[in-house]
Amino acid sequence: MSEIPTPETMSLMLARAGISLPPAEVEELRQHWPLFAPMLAGLRKPALPTSAELAVTFKASR
Repeated sequence: MSEIPTPETMSLMLARAGISLPPAEVEELRQHWPLFAPMLAGLRKPALPTSAELAVTFKASR
């Protein structure tokens, strides 16, 4: 999603995240969306599979 989201789409995304902002701040976020989009795209693509994560494979012994 590289295009600037509509106000309705932005409201939906913020509501899903549980974020409540004044309309002026929502509009500011919308205008800066091209800066956020590449960062969000990187979050959606995990670098390693879950099985490679140490927290998943490590078993502590007592």
